[in-house]
Amino acid sequence: MLFLMNDTILDFSLRAVIPPQEEGKLRFTSYADILNEGARMFREKPNFYLTDREAAKRLAALIVAKAPQANAALFDITPTGKGPMIKPYVVSISIEVLASLYAEFKANKLTRDLVDRRVWSRLPRPTAA
Repeated sequence: MLFLMNDTILDFSLRAVIPPQEEGKLRFTSYADILNEGARMFREKPNFYLTDREAAKRLAALIVAKAPQANAALFDITPTGKGPMIKPYVVSISIEVLASLYAEFKANKLTRDLVDRRVWSRLPRPTAA
């Protein structure tokens, strides 16, 4: 399956990343726990999804296991005086958009700006009061 994480495409088999013998353990893990773990991973190493693709695939697979319609996640990093604040956004984007991003990725032309324009800039964001 294809999954957009921040500004890169992950291509993986859900069964290969989460073998059937591990599926039972997931019943005891909440969706919030998975997102919190993802936020922790991004807080500790903001580019881990680029340097540790297997960990990124596992995080994506866990998200999909709890939210089967999801095929994209943004872990938005905002610097604060107390360290980075991570806000996860998990969405389902159209197969057409995901396929076009994957084609750009395979051609080594996928950029953060391109992904932001096509996907993340369209997300509703909280506004300052």
